[in-house]
Amino acid sequence: MSLLYGQVLFRVPDSLTARVKKMVQSDQMDGMSLKREGESNSNRFKFTIDGEAYPAKLVNLPCILENLMTTDSSTYYKNADISQMLIVYENEEARDADSDQVIIGPNKYHPDGITPPTKNIVRRKFVKARPPMG
Repeated sequence: MSLLYGQVLFRVPDSLTARVKKMVQSDQMDGMSLKREGESNSNRFKFTIDGEAYPAKLVNLPCILENLMTTDSSTYYKNADISQMLIVYENEEARDADSDQVIIGPNKYHPDGITPPTKNIVRRKFVKARPPMG
């Protein structure tokens, strides 16, 4: 039986990276929480760490990533497809300024992938292959 877990990438600002990494590695994540803002289909969140609240946004990635795991360092098993990323911002203005999602059909996508070669991949590759509307 194969287990597939729902997973998202979690991108935090450089100022929070050390704190989040320390809490995750020590398995003491009681000081972190994530709550949705607004209605249930909203992509806006509030990330809280040690009582400090930061705005966050859930975006669709332009390419699906496969997450693999291993038990013996030689055989790898796929355990999830990752298609979304949660981006945490320093303040509300930064979140509102980063609203350059690209719309293709009924879906909105983040314009960049997670590696340098996928910078502006939606504009370079997928917009040309837009299906005819109508």
